[in-house]
Amino acid sequence: MESWKYPKDPKFLVVNYVLSIILPFIDCITDFFAGVSYLTKKEKYFGSTTLALPFFPWFCKSIIELYSTFNMAYNHFELFTTLKWTILMSKLKCTLTHLPFVQPLSNLDSIVDMASMKESEAESIVLKLGSQSNWEPFLEALPQLVLQFYIVLQMISNGRFAEHYSSIVLGSMIFSVISISMAAGGSYLFER
Repeated sequence: MESWKYPKDPKFLVVNYVLSIILPFIDCITDFFAGVSYLTKKEKYFGSTTLALPFFPWFCKSIIELYSTFNMAYNHFELFTTLKWTILMSKLKCTLTHLPFVQPLSNLDSIVDMASMKESEAESIVLKLGSQSNWEPFLEALPQLVLQFYIVLQMISNGRFAEHYSSIVLGSMIFSVISISMAAGGSYLFER
């Protein structure tokens, strides 16, 4: 399929590519670098928390899908037993797409599909991208930003904030703010 090389609306494709793939990917990378830098400097609590937060959207989605599966099995037992493997595979796929670095790849598949469509035809995919992509900024970037502010204030008050921390932490904070801002703006515009 060569349609992704010659999209019908390149500007529309590039905007979705940047917002749904590049930004979340860079945000996760800077968060992981910040977490590793804390761990290498013997800040075990800050490092482990910083590394764990990117998995929070996946954890929340897993709980929601698990509850939904049990609810479906309880309320519609015959239907569930008939379609259990289809349902379980669908729930597993939905859950796994919220792992760090997997969501941007899932979004890439949708964006490649949009390449051959007109903007009006791609609206349903854009809505799907918007709803799937909001998990990362609100459940990962926002808590990560709050954590980074806390860490910076804690380290400054203890006199341990070094130069090598500043660039990594600042990059992580900047990309978290951008992710949150873009998601908030997108959510606002989708609701209108």
